[in-house]
Amino acid sequence: MSDHDDDNDPLRAGVLNKPNSESNPRILLHEMAQLANELKATVFGLSSRILPGEERRAHILAVIESISHPVPLKLKLDLPADIVHPSCLPRTVIGLSGDTGSGKSTLLSSILGIKVSPTSLNGRGTAFPTIIMSHPHDYISASLTFMSLADVLTLIDSAFELIKPDDNGRFLSMTDLRKDPSYAFVSAAFGVDKQYLEKVKEEDGRANIFLQGFPDLLKLLGTTAPIKEYNEKDFANRLQSFAGSTKKRKGPNKWALLTSFLVCCKSESLSANVILVDMPGYRDCSPTVLKATADIESRLDVRFVAVTAERVTNHKVVNDCIDEEIARRRTDDVEHDDSCPSPHVESRAISTLHATLSGLAVIMTQCDALARDEDVQYLENDGDIGPVLDDNEEFQSLAAQISEAEDEREEKKADLEALDELEARLAMDGGSRASSGLKRTHQHSSRSTTPKRAKLEDGEEPSLANPDSASEDDCEDVVDTSGILTALSNIRSKRNQVLSEMRQLEERIDQYKSRRRILAWRTRYSVTCADLRRLFGEKVLEATRDAGQTEDGDMTDDSEDFSLPIFVTGAKDFNNSVDGSEPQQQTGILALREFIYHLGARAENQAVLDLLQPFRTMVQSTVASLTATDRDTMGESVVRQKLAAEARWTSDKGLVDPNSQSRTLVYGEPSAAAIAPGQGIQDSLNAAFAKEVERKLRDTRGGLEVVKAACEKGVKDAINSVRGKAQSLVNEKMHWGKHRAVIKHHGQYGDIEDYNAALAEPLMTAVKQALVSYRCRLIFSSLRPKLIKAAESLFHEVHSSMTGYDTAIVDDLQARISHARTWHLRRGLHRLEQAIRALLSEERNFSRPSFFSMAVSEHLQATYDEAAAVRGPGSIALMKVRFVDAVEAASKTMFHEMTEAFIKRQTETLRVIETRLFDELALISRMCELEISNVWVVPDSDKMHLEARAAAAMGVDAIARRLLTMETELVQEMQRAEKDVPTCHPAP
Repeated sequence: MSDHDDDNDPLRAGVLNKPNSESNPRILLHEMAQLANELKATVFGLSSRILPGEERRAHILAVIESISHPVPLKLKLDLPADIVHPSCLPRTVIGLSGDTGSGKSTLLSSILGIKVSPTSLNGRGTAFPTIIMSHPHDYISASLTFMSLADVLTLIDSAFELIKPDDNGRFLSMTDLRKDPSYAFVSAAFGVDKQYLEKVKEEDGRANIFLQGFPDLLKLLGTTAPIKEYNEKDFANRLQSFAGSTKKRKGPNKWALLTSFLVCCKSESLSANVILVDMPGYRDCSPTVLKATADIESRLDVRFVAVTAERVTNHKVVNDCIDEEIARRRTDDVEHDDSCPSPHVESRAISTLHATLSGLAVIMTQCDALARDEDVQYLENDGDIGPVLDDNEEFQSLAAQISEAEDEREEKKADLEALDELEARLAMDGGSRASSGLKRTHQHSSRSTTPKRAKLEDGEEPSLANPDSASEDDCEDVVDTSGILTALSNIRSKRNQVLSEMRQLEERIDQYKSRRRILAWRTRYSVTCADLRRLFGEKVLEATRDAGQTEDGDMTDDSEDFSLPIFVTGAKDFNNSVDGSEPQQQTGILALREFIYHLGARAENQAVLDLLQPFRTMVQSTVASLTATDRDTMGESVVRQKLAAEARWTSDKGLVDPNSQSRTLVYGEPSAAAIAPGQGIQDSLNAAFAKEVERKLRDTRGGLEVVKAACEKGVKDAINSVRGKAQSLVNEKMHWGKHRAVIKHHGQYGDIEDYNAALAEPLMTAVKQALVSYRCRLIFSSLRPKLIKAAESLFHEVHSSMTGYDTAIVDDLQARISHARTWHLRRGLHRLEQAIRALLSEERNFSRPSFFSMAVSEHLQATYDEAAAVRGPGSIALMKVRFVDAVEAASKTMFHEMTEAFIKRQTETLRVIETRLFDELALISRMCELEISNVWVVPDSDKMHLEARAAAAMGVDAIARRLLTMETELVQEMQRAEKDVPTCHPAP
């Protein structure tokens, strides 16, 4: 998808509280590129007498190039380039994870407004990552990636071994077999059971022989299959060919061979650069898919955890994710002093973070109020929910309205019974009139015990049209058959009217009850959300206390922390509700849609703003240079002062105007005091910045030395304990087939302890605290105020050096310094800080203790393979011995090598940060001098030059004004969206 694919997408307009068309990031990028080209055409031909300073011209052209041809960003996920084209706008990756059966796939189809998730189409649990992207086309495209042959053979071989008896002659129970990843995979993929596997002849290569019996599956291994259809039904049918039977669940199943599934569809809830990943259920994964899932999880920008409301506060995964999110916030968003975290700033940063910046959101699923038989009375009697409902005036009013409507319905029911009885009597009288007349009708009517008589409309005659009001004499006199028929017709008409009124009452009662159930639903889950927010707040406080920090005065143990997004959703209610209806609004799906769309749109808009602001600032600075007063107009004294300021504050290789020397000779030399020797603005800022950066880097390198020392201790501990740990792992009591399966899968298999993590545990423990401290030193937020202070000191010096100068010069200087401070210094430092944070985020997985677990797995690959290859009598015992011996032998160099690699990577990361710091700070210094140097610009008075300057200034000023309008509208749109986007449902 190109950057402009969805510019005219009708789904982008007004459906989800989306940005207006003028704030569409792709349109803005396109317009910026056009303006950059216009600027280039205007500036390129200007001489140095018209636009002074070669560096200024070079900088303008460099900015124009960056706007005209923005560099595509690196894609976080490994996706096919022919499907996901390069983009200069960021792609936000959101992962949706949850237990099997938590309803996340049903939720996903409701969010998307289309069924493209494999689970929602075939009724199976999500057993592999499903990656979903939006595109503007009318078709649905998909790419299915299947497991490799080697991985499948390994799983088949393990399954054959697990159906054999253990060393004591006992077989694994069917329950244990079904829980085993290898047997579960073989059973699901090939549709075979234990009895089938037992019949396969035991011989060398039998896994391969077994696989040859399934040629349709064999040909898929290691391949990628494309799908492209123009409607849901055809797309579902194509997927069905891979899914197998959804009812009997028998026979070969291509679905079980998938490792990933990428689908692109038109969805109004996804901004163009959002990638939504439906993660496998926690119990659905084969070892192969587990690795793929772990890789994707490490690349997520935001994680959604789907969980049922009953388990939300005590679910292990939810609590683990909360702990990870708090740790991430502490690392990413806290400012530090030179040696340790600042406690007050940190607790405030964690607890007051806007919910849209959270890396975690909790989604409660299956919270349907209407699609389930929710007992409202039960909720009213609940100790926590009942008091809240008692105070809800609407809820109590609805109860009264329901009671009143039900009483009225009973009255209508009585009327209906009376009419039915009357109709039956008249019909009977009509058949026996000749023998008994209508006297029997009157007598029968007089004996009626109906509690309330049916009343006809006013104006009807009190004859047979209204038999109950007729006298006995009247009845005896009326023998006309037509009168009876008329009465029956009137009764039936009245009956239909009563039935219609009863239906209206039923509908009203249903509406009242539906609304009341929704109110009870909202109250129930509002209480649950509050409990979860309090849990999050408690964990924030706990993290703060564990770090030995003081607490924010606004935080208490029972405070709700609203920085954690929480959405209560009822996907079934949503699917069964009318579009735009109140019940649909109450399901939480529409709120969640807006939230997801906002996450992607905000990242795109911020990227555009980061390009737009420096561009606009540079253009405005160019306007200032082109509109400076010419030398003849400003007078000799002012010219002399400007030349003195230029000589004093222009850096040696910076912005010296090649014509300044000739001007100096014409107007005379400035005083010696006015041009006292010193560095220019750019050089002075660079020197001041370098001093602060070097101090920070020394502190950071000191922290890395502490990590290095901790690694050396950890290496000794790991080497000393490695044999005992390896021996305890292989001595674990379990089926011998599982022992071999763990070895074949390189130490990671099902719910068995991770061999690699266990072997690296002493090393990870030794470096854990040192790494926490080091990561604190890596955060450069604390550097920002010191750099600002250094710059302010120089700005003050520049201002002081022009004391006594012409008032116009001093006023212009103040304006230029203010502009440099806001737009070049502070904005530049903010962008630098964000860039370093992004870099550290990319390196997060390589700067954690878990790095050593991954390193052990890589170092021991050959060891695992050699041990797994041992066959024959006594092979399991021999395999264990060889594995333990090989691990001990490898540990002599393995732990040293991995720590060296770790320290080398950290050193390289620090070097990259250092380079980025000096490069960006040099740019900030140059931009500040460029801005302030407009004060001493002395344009040539040549008529032709003045005319050219005026024409150029007019064109550049028009560009600057358009850019300012674009920026203002974009910032206002971002602020409005940030304010309006729902971050929780129900709203507190």
